[in-house]
Amino acid sequence: MANKRGSVYNPAKSKDPDPAKIPDFKEKDLKEMKEAFDIFDRKGNGIIEIDEMIEALAVLKVDEKYRSIFNLFRNLKKEFPKGVTFKEFMEHLQFLLGNIENGPGLTRFFEMLDVEQKKCLDKERLGEIALEVGEHLSEKEIEELIEYDFDCQNGKVDVDSFYLMMIKSAF
Repeated sequence: MANKRGSVYNPAKSKDPDPAKIPDFKEKDLKEMKEAFDIFDRKGNGIIEIDEMIEALAVLKVDEKYRSIFNLFRNLKKEFPKGVTFKEFMEHLQFLLGNIENGPGLTRFFEMLDVEQKKCLDKERLGEIALEVGEHLSEKEIEELIEYDFDCQNGKVDVDSFYLMMIKSAF
């Protein structure tokens, strides 16, 4: 089958991700991700050792500044304990961040945001998430978001409330 670039994609032979499995990534995104991937591929064998990548991200303080992203890589280690190829990495990233228009996709997204695995997002965590995406919300705004938008009276957003809010905001 021909891909968007006009070449024929053979999944059995390719080290590149299947374009059909990563529809949310454009060619420019793939190029940038590949460049970043190659930085972490210290042996040059096309495989990133997740432990090494996690250590490097920790040195860069990604674990403090962008806990959601750091959590994504920590979870990647569970899926690929012996290392991950670029193809596996991109297809898994699409799986995790992809279709957030359905229950399973939103649940995976929520789990990525729930870095402490509390099964809920409290106001402190929602404030961190807002900062990760460049938003500065006051404590009052976060409390209103939880109470009125997520309809959670206990000050914490669980996966069901998160799902309902995301579906409501999409329509």
